[in-house]
Amino acid sequence: MKNKSKRKKIKENRQTSSVPKEWLYLNPEEVAPREIAQIFDKRSGISAQLWEEAKVVEIELPEAGAVDMEWLKLPTEEADFDEYLQAQQIRSVFLVTLVPEDFGKAEPVMKQITESLGGYFCGDNESFTPIVR
Repeated sequence: MKNKSKRKKIKENRQTSSVPKEWLYLNPEEVAPREIAQIFDKRSGISAQLWEEAKVVEIELPEAGAVDMEWLKLPTEEADFDEYLQAQQIRSVFLVTLVPEDFGKAEPVMKQITESLGGYFCGDNESFTPIVR
């Protein structure tokens, strides 16, 4: 039994090691930080703090860290990225930061956002992977 427990922990560590710390939330609709914060109310059991001037939303994860989402003004200063956004008809971009080890608790929050507002999360890397819809 001890070996199974140890194998499970090793497997979990391997899975989280491939999870990026930095993500993007991309949406073809215009989404304001306030709209993201409003998804999470007392009934959801998850709280979100909005800093309007900074255009940042911090979503607290149960028994874990947080998912930080910072609105990004378009166009950006990266020509290749702007081309990708234009090709995908993306009108809203948020830079998202989370602790990779908390991904198991962050993923349901990410899915709740995409179910409510559309769009998708992707890794902030050259391949834009993994993707959470």
